[in-house]
Amino acid sequence: MLKMFYGIKGRWFLTLLMIILIVLAGYFITPSSKANSEPTSSSAKPLPLISVTPITPKLMNTKLELSGVVKPIENTDIAFEVAGKVIYLHPSFIDGGIVKKGTVLIKLNPFDLTAAVTLAEAKVAKASAELEEEKAKASVAKATLLLANTPSTNPLAKREPQVKSAKALLLAAQTQLQIAQTNLARSAYRAPYDALVQNRAVGLGQVISQGQTLGRLANVAKAEVHVAIADNKLSVLPSLPINNVIINHHHVIHTGRLTRSIGTRSSSTRSAIYIVEITDPYGLLNQGKRIEFGEFVHVSVPTRHFKNAAVVAQHMVTNSRIWALSANNTLQSIPVEILNMQKHNLMIQLPSDESIILVDKRPEIVRENMAVNVINSALATAPLEGNSL
Repeated sequence: MLKMFYGIKGRWFLTLLMIILIVLAGYFITPSSKANSEPTSSSAKPLPLISVTPITPKLMNTKLELSGVVKPIENTDIAFEVAGKVIYLHPSFIDGGIVKKGTVLIKLNPFDLTAAVTLAEAKVAKASAELEEEKAKASVAKATLLLANTPSTNPLAKREPQVKSAKALLLAAQTQLQIAQTNLARSAYRAPYDALVQNRAVGLGQVISQGQTLGRLANVAKAEVHVAIADNKLSVLPSLPINNVIINHHHVIHTGRLTRSIGTRSSSTRSAIYIVEITDPYGLLNQGKRIEFGEFVHVSVPTRHFKNAAVVAQHMVTNSRIWALSANNTLQSIPVEILNMQKHNLMIQLPSDESIILVDKRPEIVRENMAVNVINSALATAPLEGNSL
């Protein structure tokens, strides 16, 4: 009986001891958990940090950056209007030679043509003498009729038809003389303009026929560059013609003029094709400023002026919108039109000319009217190099 009592008493003692230990553990553990959880529930979430840059929209223009190949404004195939034997070729009449306007490039043997002029002059002299003779005969006929007191209205009696015939023969002879003199002048071929000799296909002593092609010239007084302009860029062009177009090839600079559209589209890009004219491409007037035909050049065309424009970094524009800081330090988005793009900058057009505080560094996730904290901006909008489209 005593053993049973002590056994039951020992079990109750152990149970009581375990309860006391659990209570003590709860007392020490629960406060520490509360201490760790209380600051988390009571702490405020920090606002996102941004940096800003103030900008003021203003009137600006830009440049349309294009490219194209230099081409002659005109070409001429060399040919004579008369046949003959070549007796002279100008030293610069070679492939790649430059010749001035009016330079005699080729001469033909003038013997036959000179003889034709001489024969025509003789015919003129003979026809002139015959006309004078007929005029004298007509005067005699009129005097004879007057002395005979037999006035007549018959033209043949007055030899009027004979005088007219003699005048016609003289006119025909004079015309033949003019033709012979013109053909003699045609025995020398002169450059019709300042030209580059692109091809020569004749040799000294060669007998040529009328109309035979002897070479090809290209006008170097002017050249043209065909440039392709995309449809979405046509609206930035001012009225044609556009002056002060810059043509650049390896730091050789020419000033040209965008004159017209050729009225067709590029077969590869479907863009509109425009013509930029260059004066003196081979530098005949300005030594050292030579741009040759066939060279690929860079063309900068000034555009019209835009109101409410500003230059910003590319990362500040997302889906044609920018973010600005309102008066109460919240974010607001503003729609803009992108006017140009080059390297890391954009030219944009704002809805109004009012100054704004542009957010140049922002969190990845932003929303309208989101409250933010502003820090001093370390970024600044750099001027757009070339202001190019």
